[in-house]
Amino acid sequence: MSPVQESTPEPLGPLPVPATAGMLRAVLHDSVQYALGGLAYKAVALLSVPILARLLVPADLGMLDLAVVVALVVAITGAVGLENALARLDAEEPANARLWGSAGLLLILGVAIVGGAGLTLSAPLAALLLGSSTNAAVISAGVVYGCVLAFSTMGLNAVRLQQRPRRYAVYGFLIVAAEMATALALAAAGASVPVIILGWAAASALGAAILIVREVPRMGRPSTALVRRLTLFGLPLVPAGLVWIVGDLGVRALIAHQEGLVALGLYGIAGRLTSVIQLMVVGFGLAWHPFLYRANGDQARRLGATASVGLIAGLGSLAMILTALSPEVVGIVAGPGYENAVMVVAGLSAAMVLFGVITAATAVLGVRYAVRSVALASAGGAVIQVLLAAIVVPPLGLAGAGVAVAVGYGITAALLVWRAGLLSIPMTVVTLAAALGLIITAVTVQAAFPIRLASLTLGMLAAGGAWSLVRGRGRESE
Repeated sequence: MSPVQESTPEPLGPLPVPATAGMLRAVLHDSVQYALGGLAYKAVALLSVPILARLLVPADLGMLDLAVVVALVVAITGAVGLENALARLDAEEPANARLWGSAGLLLILGVAIVGGAGLTLSAPLAALLLGSSTNAAVISAGVVYGCVLAFSTMGLNAVRLQQRPRRYAVYGFLIVAAEMATALALAAAGASVPVIILGWAAASALGAAILIVREVPRMGRPSTALVRRLTLFGLPLVPAGLVWIVGDLGVRALIAHQEGLVALGLYGIAGRLTSVIQLMVVGFGLAWHPFLYRANGDQARRLGATASVGLIAGLGSLAMILTALSPEVVGIVAGPGYENAVMVVAGLSAAMVLFGVITAATAVLGVRYAVRSVALASAGGAVIQVLLAAIVVPPLGLAGAGVAVAVGYGITAALLVWRAGLLSIPMTVVTLAAALGLIITAVTVQAAFPIRLASLTLGMLAAGGAWSLVRGRGRESE
């Protein structure tokens, strides 16, 4: 028995009624609301991309994207896994003042330590990631933005745990809209990349302050026992989320060193396009984790299996559409000079489909307190991702980077699906084969439109068959 099991009560037990596909559909309904809110502010971000792409040169755009990745590393590390730890413990004692006080103390300590370290090491990090310590200001600005994001996430998590997906979406939209408006105004005024990032941080800080004041439950005196429980559950999840960010940093650094900062900007455009799929996965996860933490092991495994197949069907369909139409989408969103970004869209799309499967499996393992398995599998996939990128990026360029990212996510998805017992071996093989098919589609994205249309049609037929399987399994469970 792990320490977290020894110090944490058993789950609330079975859900109030037998878990059915109908209950899963209710979770998916909330997921859609979270995702629609995310898509709304993603639309704001995507609409701003053509303007930013014309106000900034590709090298500056690439540094802007890398600074955001640095901010995510700081936010995830400083938050010490509180997002999921709070969801797990709040399911047992909703709105416990001492629980939220303990979480607040952990957050302040984590952000202070990680933020201080990031600012101190900004010069060597700039030399490592961007090839020159003269860009240290970019890294420092990213660190400041990450510290603010950690507190903003805390406030949004309070809204999520109150089961208010619409309010969560509205807050998220307003914060991102304010960030992008600030960024565009500063870019139009000729501000440098660090100043634009600090503008983002200022807008986000205002949103975080409003969230904390209005939405976070009353905070009581921190408890040593609750701090320990939050740490034991959340800390192993930090590397699980962090390794993918660090892996992305590693891939971007390889692109910057091997292909140059212009290629880094192209990779950033492809990442923005495929982040639409990521938003769907994040929306699902926001509703999925609090729901599943109320289930027992058997219920969780059965619901997780059904959700995984549905995610493969739905996200796979979206990924195929995005990949097949990527030349047109890149042309509209980014304009001239970014055409080669299409070479990495297929690999990143496949990775996001697999990220959905990872999200479903992670919650099932969380019910069983097997969070260390998530950390180990994620670390293995991210390491392989970077090592493979070091091999394939020099000869294949951006297309090789997409392949490396997809393979890393695929390995982690396979390990977690097996560990959680969600899918049979044949279904796991099908999942990985689908990812490989999306990568192969990269060969056709620059071919004649009829070839891409045929590829898209075949993919949609396959997705339709998978969705029929999901509906059939849902009827059986009901």
